[in-house]
Amino acid sequence: MLTLKNVTNRLWDKPILKNINWETELGQSWAILGPNGAGKSTLGKLILGELPYCGEFSVMKKFRILLKLHMFLLSSKRFGCP
Repeated sequence: MLTLKNVTNRLWDKPILKNINWETELGQSWAILGPNGAGKSTLGKLILGELPYCGEFSVMKKFRILLKLHMFLLSSKRFGCP
């Protein structure tokens, strides 16, 4: 469903994500946790296709659409929207 192999994202010359390897299977649940500045949002944007990257990356189209909806709902709750 989602595969990342040696994925790196840079902001100018600074690596934000470096050599990320991750594979998920259909039916798995997972969460991305970490302190501020750890790259959680960057990874989410990369998965959604909003950021450039180096490495190998594949994701099912249906999964990407569901993830966008889920991230939107989480953002709405965070900012106090009904």
